[in-house]
Amino acid sequence: MSNDSSTKEPQNEGKPQGTKRGEGRTPKGVTEQDPSQDTRGGGTGKQDPRACTVTNPPEFGPDRPSEPHRAENKSDQYNRTENFVREARNIDNLSLPANMSPFVTRGFKDAALEEYPILEEHQGHRTFFTYLLTTVFTDDDTGEIVIPYKTIARCYGQQALEKAKNGNITTGVILNIFQSQVVDGFRYHDAYSASAGKARTVEHTGIDNSIIRAWEKQDLLSEDLIDFVRLKGKDSKNLRDELKERSGEENSPHCEDATEWRNYLNGRSSNLFTRAVKENYGEAREVAAIFDGRRKQKQALRHLNAMAVQAQPIYGFSDNTVRLKSLNPSLATVDKDIRHVITQEWVELDLSSAQLAVAATEWEMTELRDFLANGGSIWDSLFDYLNLGYYAKGPLKKGLYSVVFGSPRFQIPENISDEAEEEGIDISSDTASKFLEHPIIEELLEERERRIEAIEENGGIRDDAYDRWISLEECTAQNPKLSLLAQVAQAREMWLLRPVLDLALEQENDRERHAWQVTLLQHDGFSVHFTRSREYHLDRIKEAVKQRAERHGYPTELEVEN
Repeated sequence: MSNDSSTKEPQNEGKPQGTKRGEGRTPKGVTEQDPSQDTRGGGTGKQDPRACTVTNPPEFGPDRPSEPHRAENKSDQYNRTENFVREARNIDNLSLPANMSPFVTRGFKDAALEEYPILEEHQGHRTFFTYLLTTVFTDDDTGEIVIPYKTIARCYGQQALEKAKNGNITTGVILNIFQSQVVDGFRYHDAYSASAGKARTVEHTGIDNSIIRAWEKQDLLSEDLIDFVRLKGKDSKNLRDELKERSGEENSPHCEDATEWRNYLNGRSSNLFTRAVKENYGEAREVAAIFDGRRKQKQALRHLNAMAVQAQPIYGFSDNTVRLKSLNPSLATVDKDIRHVITQEWVELDLSSAQLAVAATEWEMTELRDFLANGGSIWDSLFDYLNLGYYAKGPLKKGLYSVVFGSPRFQIPENISDEAEEEGIDISSDTASKFLEHPIIEELLEERERRIEAIEENGGIRDDAYDRWISLEECTAQNPKLSLLAQVAQAREMWLLRPVLDLALEQENDRERHAWQVTLLQHDGFSVHFTRSREYHLDRIKEAVKQRAERHGYPTELEVEN
């Protein structure tokens, strides 16, 4: 199991893709502007990097959902957006962005409202402010906070969200108003492109350091908390219920197994997660404090603060894949080192060399399938070939996932190097490049190219696991052909784990013999909480998956993650 970006489902709308810091993005120091100035750009005029001023009027297209209609005067668009922001002082129908947490201590609330008095009287601004402070939705490459146009609009109410989708208000204007009325130091990169699936990211929140420190130092486990967005007492149950209601709204399931897994996981008792977080919270914060780099520390702290007040993951459906995603900051999205600390009483299992095993069978790579079936270890082979040790498994795992899950060839060594740097591991660029020369990796890349050619020729690919056709034309991912290959592999992973769900549902229906339950689903693996007869039931779970894999020729089985 991994939180590596290369193993995630194809990017959802609004997620920055393939963008390194400073490449193709202009930081916006938003200042008060007249109606002709828009942060979205699109023109060719030069821009002052310190201010959001477009010298030439931008060109608007039909694929820009929150831009003005072509026939509309832009001043009307600006004025209408300004009116919506004004009306968002009190929001009747508020549906929070999922990847943030609204709960703070009363002491923090008082400090924030004293520093930013307008937040007390403006719920829309207060919601966006809270999002900037608490969200875990960050760009994989830069670590910058992601602010998709839908998220910006959602902070100002359901009606604003619908208007933004229909192109009737401009979310760039909302950001300008937030900057001028709330945080004058707020800066962002205006890399918005709906058609390419890219979103703006925050260069600098501008929030005062004293407020940041106060938020980081909160004791969210023991102190009396308040919902900062609604300025009322904490209600975690209401937040969970809201997320569960939304869990099937934004995307539809791509297979019945996804629906059944979603229903099962969202039906777990919240006490199971709350207890795990409370018992291990202090140790988890100590681990986060020694992470290399402030960026990684901050991301872990945002997760921990969110989980302290709402620990249970609430799952929803992904855009282009059968995979489920956690809608809220949770154990399913936090760094694995933090997850292992909090879930130390649970058992974590995953499919051995899952992606490699699926590719070997799906792509009819007989030698590779036999290598795995006879107990061959791709990791030992890579360690020997590259003269590395077990410590390097993380970066090499990301490289392998990149091969199967769809990174362009040139990007794979970079993925390895980035992960090595993130983990504080010394892997030279030459060694990362040599990874591509390993015989198994070379064969995988060659076969991948043949599969891509077939996708181009056929206009799509069949997912045999769930008997569905995946159209190339309808795929919205940045690299659609590679995304289709990943979707097929991800579907087979879920199919291989179906026996686990069957056994879990059997447990659910037999209360007298109920001895375990699945607590987390993480793509090619899961976590289990046992209450009794651990070894007996663990063997049953492993055997059920092994039988399905062997029956259909997939050289993989469940392994307990150390």
